[in-house]
Amino acid sequence: MIKITKGSDRDIIIRLTSNGDPFDLTNAEYISACFTDEDDSSIHREMLSLVGDILNGSDMVSGLNTSSITEGMIVVGTGIPSETKVLRTPSSASPTPAGQIQLSNAATTTLTGETFKIGNISILNSPLVGKIKVSMDEAFTDQLKSGEGMNFEVKVIRQGYTSICQFTEILNVVESYCAS
Repeated sequence: MIKITKGSDRDIIIRLTSNGDPFDLTNAEYISACFTDEDDSSIHREMLSLVGDILNGSDMVSGLNTSSITEGMIVVGTGIPSETKVLRTPSSASPTPAGQIQLSNAATTTLTGETFKIGNISILNSPLVGKIKVSMDEAFTDQLKSGEGMNFEVKVIRQGYTSICQFTEILNVVESYCAS
């Protein structure tokens, strides 16, 4: 099922299943979603699992490979408040030091060697529910709601195994609606 939530930027909620059961996202190391329209233009979103360090009360995470991190990505981890996003990276106009990112919220505990989930995709509720939230811009979600032909693929890598969920012509295959 796909659910598009309201707002200037919109989130697409995707429920992944395997043989009708929720797809287990426990220990997901990487999730990517690639959406392709009829003109073969595509939008790519991803969630990475990266190990880093942060001090209680600090908004700076250090010790990260920042090459795939961009401003606005969602950050999830122990001691990281909900709705936290990346404010700055070493590639920002006002850059952070190499290997560091600045968060929109300060950590509530000191963490060393902690695994952070960073990206435009986040796992909703329990990983056992199989739901992901993909952050998109409004123009894209309007195109999706219009029923124009669209294909997308979700790839999940966990414990060394890759699972791929493919969807074609979304509105003909997957129940879709817009929530108020």
